[in-house]
Amino acid sequence: MDKWLMNKRTFETTEDEPSTSNLNIKRKKVTRKYDSEYLKIGFSWNEDIDDPRPQCIICYEMLANESMRPNKLRRHIDTKHFDLKNQPLSYFETKLKELKTSKTKIKQFTKVNEKAMHASYLISLRIATAGKPHTIGENLVLPAIKDAVGVMFGDKSSKDVEMI
Repeated sequence: MDKWLMNKRTFETTEDEPSTSNLNIKRKKVTRKYDSEYLKIGFSWNEDIDDPRPQCIICYEMLANESMRPNKLRRHIDTKHFDLKNQPLSYFETKLKELKTSKTKIKQFTKVNEKAMHASYLISLRIATAGKPHTIGENLVLPAIKDAVGVMFGDKSSKDVEMI
């Protein structure tokens, strides 16, 4: 019975041939570039040079960089927008203009206060290092900060604390 369980072949490695477990194989991340021809399929890109990703101009869905191949982009259009796959280029150009104008409008109306965000991160860091649940910040820390600022600096400053 043991002769069936034991592997008869033995693999030996010599000094000249390193074993595959000792090899440090480093794989380079392949970053695909956007091609203007993808607009004919219905895709634009996120305009990020470091991590370019295709974006569907119909549903605004961002795909992975590996999906920046014509066949994968067509598959998205065929499965999710099958009624729009034979549209002319002018249709996709107008959809792209709509996408760009909506992005600029969103940027105008959503301005993030950098100081409030930094304060929020510092509070979250203190809560995490103390090992307390994150809800303590919402239930205890933030109301205490609002009370202290309201007493010390007035109601106008306490409204600024609400941005945290």
